[in-house]
Formats: sequence, C-alpha cells, structure tokens
Amino acid sequence: MMIKHVFKMIWNQRKLNAWIGAELLLISVVLWYVVDFMFTTFTLLYSPTGFDISHTYQVDFELVDKQSDDFLTAEQHPARPGDDFMTALDRIRAYPGVECVSVSLWGMPYSHGNSWAPLRADTLSKQAQVRFVTPDFFRVFRVHSLDGGLATAKRGWKSGSVLLSADVAADLFPGQEATGKELLSPFGDSVVVKVADVTTLYRMTEYDKPNNSVFFYAGNDDIIEQYDPGSMEVCLRVEADKDGADFAQTFRRQMKEQLRIGNLYLMDIRPVQDIADSYNKGRGNSNEVREYGAIAFFLLVNIFLGILGTFWFRTQGRKGEMGLRVALGSAPSRLQGLLIAEGLVLLTVSFAVAMLIALNITLTDLLDTKRMDLSVSRFLITAAITYVTMAVIIIAGIWYPAHQAARLTPAEALRYE
Repeated sequence: MMIKHVFKMIWNQRKLNAWIGAELLLISVVLWYVVDFMFTTFTLLYSPTGFDISHTYQVDFELVDKQSDDFLTAEQHPARPGDDFMTALDRIRAYPGVECVSVSLWGMPYSHGNSWAPLRADTLSKQAQVRFVTPDFFRVFRVHSLDGGLATAKRGWKSGSVLLSADVAADLFPGQEATGKELLSPFGDSVVVKVADVTTLYRMTEYDKPNNSVFFYAGNDDIIEQYDPGSMEVCLRVEADKDGADFAQTFRRQMKEQLRIGNLYLMDIRPVQDIADSYNKGRGNSNEVREYGAIAFFLLVNIFLGILGTFWFRTQGRKGEMGLRVALGSAPSRLQGLLIAEGLVLLTVSFAVAMLIALNITLTDLLDTKRMDLSVSRFLITAAITYVTMAVIIIAGIWYPAHQAARLTPAEALRYE
C-alpha cells in the first residue's frame, strides 16, 4: 500500500518530478563515469604489482669510447667485454650488504624496453611480453609463484625453460597445471621450451594492469655472447638493515675503481624507486591520476551539493503538506519514511534509464581500459556504488527537513498550507 501511495504522490506532482527525474538521470550518468574512474584507479593502485622494489638498485655500466685515450685495444686487454662484465657482477655480489644480483633484458619493472611474441601450446596461442632474466631476478624483485614462495625453476632452470605469469598459463593450459608442460618458443617453429614455474600476475608499473609475461632463462654464456651495456639491466637487492639514504653514494665511491675492468666502467647506481618515480612522471601516470582525481573530487562535491540542495529545498517547500498530514494523524516516523521512499523511487526510475545509457557507453568502448578490462562485474560494481551514493545523499537531503516539518504543531501546519 505504501509503494502505491508513493507512486500516487509522484504522479500528483509529475511536472516538478519530471524535472527532478531528468536531473537525477543526468547526474547518475556523470557520477557513474566518475565512480568508474575512481574505482578502476584505486583498485589498480592497491592491487599487488607482482614485484617489490624496496631496497633495490640498478647499476649502469658503460664502455670507454674507442676514440678515448683510455680505450684499451684487444692487444692491451684481450678479455671480451662480456667476461669483464661477469667479473664486475662477482665483485658487486661480494659488496657488503648485497643480498643478490640479477641481470635482465626488458625484464625489470619500469623498463622502457619491451618485446612481444606469440607463445603456442597445441592449438592455443597467446601474445606475451618476453623478458630475459637470470635466476636471481625473482629474488631481487621478490616475484612469487602461485604456491606463495619466491618464483623459481621447479623443473630446473636451464636454457630452454621458461616461467609464465598466471594469466598466460591460464590461457595456454586452461584448467591444467602448467608447470612441466611444453610449448613452442617464439624463436623458432620447431623450438620447444618447458614451463619451469608459474608466477603471480606481473605488472610493469603500479599504474598498468597485469600484462602477459614469459620469463626466459639467461645464462652466463648468453650474457657474455650478447653483452651490450646499454641494454643489460643489472639490479641488486640490499639487506634491509644495510640499506640507507647514502648507500648509492657510498657504493659509487667505493666501487668506482673495482668496477673499472678493461674498457668497462661504472656509470651510475640508482634506487629503483627513483627510476619508478621518473618513469611514471615521464609517462604522465602520476600527474594524470592527480589531475583526473582533482576533477573527480570537484564533480563529486558539486553532485553532492546539487542533489542535497534539490531534495532539501523540495522537502522544505512541503512543510504545509507534511504538517497537515501529521495533524490528521500520520505518525512523524511514517511520514519521514514516506518522503524518503518517494525520493528513492524517483531515483530508481531515473537510475534505470541512466544505466541503459551507461551500458551503451560501455559497449561502445568509451571507457578507459588501460587500467581495467571491461567486464560485467566492473559495470555492476560501479553502478551499485553510484546508486548507493546517490541514495545516501537523497536520504540526507530529505530526512532532516522532514524531521523538522513532522514536529510542526497543527496551527503552524495550517499557516504553511
């Protein structure tokens, strides 16, 4: 009976309610878009990245220019640059406080380089980002396997073995245990590689959604053969109690001479956190989130004040009607419930139409998918958050003035009427 009465009240004031309904429809679409941005952004920022860069550093090497007076010829220094590089790695490992050292190509977080290739298992194929890494890469960046421990080669870390991220493994071996399975390498139609382990989802940065990754083994011979100081990513993890604000400066000062081997020399050592900050700033990730976040906050405040004001003044303007109802025997609590129900019904009708518009926006790919893929759950969650937010604002805009009006004496009610 109450709902029937609510619809009758809405119909009796249909002209005013039509304008309010149109306002709610427009606000619902705008608020949903804002909520979608905030939901996807905060979900991404607070989701595991798949790596840990605390207490990690990148060491940059360079070769003396051939035109320099300091350049050593093959007769003066017969060792290959790759051999000198391996010697440098051993000296870094021996440095006090260094827990482990890794070498990678397009593998470390916040790397500017990347290479994609197709992986194939039976009839299934999946594009994945190829990362060449030494075994200690997973220790340096604390990359975990699905069983919770640090990722490692459970089937033997050797040339011809790979580690897959969980998303690649699920697509290539649906419903199966991927470890131990074989797949075709992207580096030759007849080359078969074996899956040594499966890592958790891996992301390039905290601002990117997980990307398909395959980690290829890089052994000493591979490094020596293909050594290029401009592309090799040398990273190390320092024991937490040995790390400090001056670690990089001290390392640079103490290791400068030790890492001058042949034509190889230490260029720099930088905390990976500094690299991350620079990378995000360069791509505009952090600025984009701050700018869009400020716009979203501004819109939220205006939406809050707009809805609150609309229902507050609407309820204030009906003091006579409400006071008269109380004078005729209506319970104050029932009257407040009736007005709140009226507001929520107006919202529900308008919101249903607004979500049809929102659904069309989603289906036409107008939403950002850089942070999160489009999905039914994403749409439903953002729609629910939007509805609840607007419902709370409407209730706040009705309850207090309705509470005040319900306390009017019959004489005051008749004066308003």
